[in-house]
Amino acid sequence: MVFSDDENYLRLGPRFATSGIEVSFRHRENDVYKVSVSFSEPATSFYLRVTKVGDVFTGYYSLDGISYK
Repeated sequence: MVFSDDENYLRLGPRFATSGIEVSFRHRENDVYKVSVSFSEPATSFYLRVTKVGDVFTGYYSLDGISYK
């Protein structure tokens, strides 16, 4: 989670789904909640990475800790 205040933050994280683990990249900006990406992978574990270039945050996931999507 990257947190500025209660109305401005982003979260990259898991949720359990019937097809495996659902990974979602969600954020709230100026009190508006948005889901940027949400997808499922048939996996029991994974790795997450958030990068920031300028003012742009990007979320990545990997099933092996080497190759990130």
